[in-house]
Amino acid sequence: MKKFLWVIGGVLMLWGIPLSGQQSVAPEIPESAVRMTKVSGQVVDENTGDGIPLATISVTGLGWGTVCDMKGYFKVEVPVNQPAELTVRSVGYETKTLVLESDVTGNLVVRLKKSLLNLDEVTVTGTRTEKTVAETPVMTRIVPSEVLQRNDFESMIDVLEYNIPGLRFNTDPRGNNIQVQGLENSYILILVDGERLSTTPGGPIDFDRLTTANIKKIEVLKGAASALYGSSAMGMVINIIT
Repeated sequence: MKKFLWVIGGVLMLWGIPLSGQQSVAPEIPESAVRMTKVSGQVVDENTGDGIPLATISVTGLGWGTVCDMKGYFKVEVPVNQPAELTVRSVGYETKTLVLESDVTGNLVVRLKKSLLNLDEVTVTGTRTEKTVAETPVMTRIVPSEVLQRNDFESMIDVLEYNIPGLRFNTDPRGNNIQVQGLENSYILILVDGERLSTTPGGPIDFDRLTTANIKKIEVLKGAASALYGSSAMGMVINIIT
C-alpha cells in the first residue's frame, strides 16, 4: 500500500516539471498595450489665425482625446510608429479630420473653417436671461446686424419701420411719437443695451441720438410685457443692442 502511494506521489511531481526540450511560453502582450507618444499643436481660425479655445480633439479608434486650452493649444497621445487619425471639432466651425504620419514631429497647426450653419439666436429681452428664441415664452423677433448692413439704413427710424411690422411714426417739433396697434409712446418701451432710453415717460423719443453704424442687433418683444418691464411695456419692447 505504501509503495502504491509513493508511485502516485512521483507521478504528481512529474506533472510539475517541464518535459525535456519543451520551452516556457511568455505571456502575450495585449494589442492595446501600444507604445504612445505625445503630439502638441494649436487649433486656429482659418481666416484670422487666432487660437480657438476649448476645441475638442479625438483619436479615432482609441477612445480618447483632449480639449484645447483658452488659446487653442493642445497635447494628445498617439501610437508610436503608426499613423493616427485625429478629429477636431469646435462650435461654429466645420469638423476637420486629419491623418498623422508615423514619424510626425514638431507642433501641428490645425486650421478650422467657420461653419455657414447658423446657430439659434440668443435673446435676453423676452425673459431678462439668456435664452434661444425657441425657448422664449413670448413672441420675439431678432433683427441681426447683417440685415442692417445689407439695407444701409440712414436713420434709426428707417431701421425700425422697415423691420417691425405694425410700427408707425409720427414726427412733430418735439421729436418722434410711436404707435403700435393703437397704443402710444406711453406703452412702448425703448431700451438700449437693456437700459431704458432716458426720455420723459410717454413723451417723444429723440432717435437722432442713436446711430445705425454700431448696432449689433435689435430684439423686439411684441405684446404685453408688463410683468417684466412694468406698465410702460404693455404694447411692445424694443431692445437695441450695440
